[in-house]
Amino acid sequence: MKNSKLLVAYIAYENELPFIDVVEISKKGMSYWYDEQRWHRVFPVQFTACENDAGQKLRITPLNRNYDRYSDISDQIIVKERAIDRYNKWKNGELSSLSIKSVQHKKLHILVIEFSDGHIEYVDFAPFIFSNKHPDYVQYHEESNFLTYQIVDGNLNWDDYTMIFPINDLRNNKLL
Repeated sequence: MKNSKLLVAYIAYENELPFIDVVEISKKGMSYWYDEQRWHRVFPVQFTACENDAGQKLRITPLNRNYDRYSDISDQIIVKERAIDRYNKWKNGELSSLSIKSVQHKKLHILVIEFSDGHIEYVDFAPFIFSNKHPDYVQYHEESNFLTYQIVDGNLNWDDYTMIFPINDLRNNKLL
């Protein structure tokens, strides 16, 4: 797994308490790899519901500093051993040396992104958004919806992970 595609996330199987572990987000952000299985995001996105090819269901919720859906039971949540180091780095704000410092809207679906290393990239999201047939991305055809992004944990994030890209892909202007 490449580090730029790894996320620390809450994992919750049906009718069980969540725990924290590491997942890998797919290139297009429509699924996650966890426990050697692909978990497809169920659309429309409803509380991060996922399903694997066998029909098993679980929820994968990437950790977010602005919202914690499990704050009321945080004392009961276990951090899996393989996630401890990454989780502690996330908690201390040390997870990624590369992050997005600022974003400016240029026009239409073009953003000017400044990275923590000083690199500036003009990224046109239109080819990705308009060629992707996934129903959750249709809303971003409208410029006003596209502009609802936020910088969360140093990366661009639309609507609580409905659309997100690996930070290195943004820096290299290679949206797949």
